Amino acid sequence: MDVRTLFHLFAISNVFMGLLLLVFNYKNKNQKEITYIYSSGKFIVAIFWFAFAYRQQWNIYVTYVLANTLALTGTYLEFYCFYFLGRKPDYKVLLSNVLLILLVSSSLFFFIPSSPAVKVIHMSVLFIVLYAVGGLALIFNHRGFNTMKLIAIMALLMCFTFVAKFFIPANNNGLLSPNAVIVFNYIISYLLGFCWTILYLSILNKLAQKEILLKNLAIESDNLKLKELNATKDKLFSIIAHDLRNPISAIMQLGEMLAGKMGPLSDADKQEAIRAITKSASTTNSLLANLLQWGHSMSGSLTIQPERIFLKQIATDCEQVLAEMISQKEIHFKNQIADDAHAMADYNMISTVLRNLMANAIKFTRKGGSVTVSCNVNDGNARIEVTDTGVGIPADILHQLFDNHFQYYTRGTNNEPGTGLGLKLCKDFVEQNGGSIGVESEEGKGSTFWFTLPLA
Repeated sequence: MDVRTLFHLFAISNVFMGLLLLVFNYKNKNQKEITYIYSSGKFIVAIFWFAFAYRQQWNIYVTYVLANTLALTGTYLEFYCFYFLGRKPDYKVLLSNVLLILLVSSSLFFFIPSSPAVKVIHMSVLFIVLYAVGGLALIFNHRGFNTMKLIAIMALLMCFTFVAKFFIPANNNGLLSPNAVIVFNYIISYLLGFCWTILYLSILNKLAQKEILLKNLAIESDNLKLKELNATKDKLFSIIAHDLRNPISAIMQLGEMLAGKMGPLSDADKQEAIRAITKSASTTNSLLANLLQWGHSMSGSLTIQPERIFLKQIATDCEQVLAEMISQKEIHFKNQIADDAHAMADYNMISTVLRNLMANAIKFTRKGGSVTVSCNVNDGNARIEVTDTGVGIPADILHQLFDNHFQYYTRGTNNEPGTGLGLKLCKDFVEQNGGSIGVESEEGKGSTFWFTLPLA
């Protein structure tokens, strides 16, 4: 087989590889732009092989300028595609470097007076620089692909095949003759390009698998969120069906009593009915507020607006809201927070947290007991504590109170209902404001619920 036929086969195989890449790109959704550039590089290299096959019949300009420029451009496009695999290509870099190759290769031929042999040396130096720079760039840009490292090493080894031409004496014959080394050089160039294409498809396959994995993870994450939203919806419906229906039914019955539908009532009975209606309405209002806040929080539609808040004022506001509960159970309430105690948090969310903790403390404290709210500062955080002299929490329940998957329902000392919703809401709101929450309790002696907030 003569050299021209060999170069024809090289050209045809590059056309075949270019078409193969186009078909692959048609079927594959990943890295389409990069693959189009890579396949165009293969077509350019195919033209180079045809031009080089007819170097002796064609004009010298075609042989040295067109053929070598095409080879440099095709090789650069392959380096470029490997460099930008896995990310969006930079077309400014592509255009500027291709123009640089055209400028340098044409300048070496037209503007530097030298013999054809010297011009071949000039072009060889360009290839050495291209393979050396491209190989080093790939070594530092492999992004975890071992195949990219292999390509980089192959590119650096290619430099030696070009360098070898400079050390072959002009009068050598046989396998070590300059012509034989040049042919060997081009055979290695073809094999390198072929191996690169196989490795390129291998990397694309890994990227596609990685993308599929990421999509599957995203689908699993979305499914998990849907399950959580469904659980939230079911929780809301169960609370509405059970805990809201009972106090509203009680209010309706008490209203019918006051309207005289159940017979005449004494003044004392009327006063008692009014107090019961007020209590049920207060409980229902508090529960509705928690439900709305919790629903917003779970759906992600609740926005946090941190500001400098004064904690004693929040405790005072909560005390006023819970005044009826405090009065009915004759609770000794103490607000021991200093006037200047402050934190950086969302006022409404922290007000909800403190109101829930104070309401729980009152609910589980017997008549005549005490509830104390205090605050101390440590390590750049304000720690707010709500301490009661109530019934306490069993040890086996204590460590699960703030677990989102744990449901704990219990009634207060006056048979007040509970939903298990308040503490989960408190935990969520505190953590969204950059704090933490916890509890210390001893059954029969009382509990201390605490949470922290950043000062700044």
